[in-house]
Amino acid sequence: MANVTPQRIGSRIFVKNYDHDPGATTAILASPDGGTTPVYLDMSLFAYGAASYRPTIIGGAGVTLMRAFASSDIAGATNATLIRSSGAVAGDSLNDTVFVEWTADEIAALDTSAVGLRYVTIELTHGTNTDEGNLTFVGVEPRFPRDALSATAITAT
Repeated sequence: MANVTPQRIGSRIFVKNYDHDPGATTAILASPDGGTTPVYLDMSLFAYGAASYRPTIIGGAGVTLMRAFASSDIAGATNATLIRSSGAVAGDSLNDTVFVEWTADEIAALDTSAVGLRYVTIELTHGTNTDEGNLTFVGVEPRFPRDALSATAITAT
């Protein structure tokens, strides 16, 4: 039997992992450089989205809050609108995971002023400025399913 690479799941989801190094105890948009270059998920391309965050370095209280925002720019700054909050959490173990999800329909309903909300950014608050973690975005039911995937294509931007 030939070695066949299935395309069923990989063509229907997008998974991307990011390092988050906030360097602060204030709320910081998820980014590898203390909020300077926020990471985002373009929800014009998916029906559903989610984010999962797991601490990797815990200097104290770990992650204490995770919030998802929709905005009309990739920096997460223009027309930032709260989609979902985890509420207070105690992500102070390497085994902890904080998870939030949303829908494209939900973002469209929040866009009451028709400003083009579509980019989702994640804001994280940590108890100690040395805390770090790994953020994973998941986009489900893409508008344009992909094919001819490779082992790394599922995470391509």
